[in-house]
Amino acid sequence: MPLTFLIKNVKGIYVKSFSFEKENEYSSAEIESVMSQLRGGGWSKIIGVTSKKDGDNVDVYLLSIGDQIGGLAVVSAEPKAFTVVNVVGPIDLEKLSKIEGSFGVPFLNLPPAKPKTGK
Repeated sequence: MPLTFLIKNVKGIYVKSFSFEKENEYSSAEIESVMSQLRGGGWSKIIGVTSKKDGDNVDVYLLSIGDQIGGLAVVSAEPKAFTVVNVVGPIDLEKLSKIEGSFGVPFLNLPPAKPKTGK
């Protein structure tokens, strides 16, 4: 299934990834700098996963603009890497749910879409 239906109206996809030779070479202040941008301003955390085994942390945020989703951010903090993915533009959660379990997209357990009324 092509992903073009999901990103048709997306304005940009930005990825910043940093790798380090040793574990925990980046400071918590660097992470906090990114995380502070995702607090408030319409952003809300929808998923947070922490691996006690590997020390990996992944958080997913959505940007709400009225009743629409205007962006998506994924922050991944691993012992030797730190990555931020930011998708700017409208995101249709119904379409996103169609690729759950594929392309590395986790099962998000999104509620079913409400039927549209003919008004």
